[in-house]
Amino acid sequence: MSNSPPHQLINFCALLSEINDLQSQIKEAATCEQIIAIAASNGYEISYKELRTWSKELMAPYFPWAEKGNEWRRDFFS
Repeated sequence: MSNSPPHQLINFCALLSEINDLQSQIKEAATCEQIIAIAASNGYEISYKELRTWSKELMAPYFPWAEKGNEWRRDFFS
């Protein structure tokens, strides 16, 4: 695994930081597949493994696992 997130994930997160409507969609996602689908619908290819691997670094308040702890985040991806 590389030491930095893939460009598609970085670029998707940059887009998220600018668009409140997308932030709301991400916050309401009940599964990682929904987040991947939102990314895809906006032109970004993100894999389950990439999202799971880097989720601990994605701590913006609109990520479903934000402020819920590592165990909750792991359960989200199981």
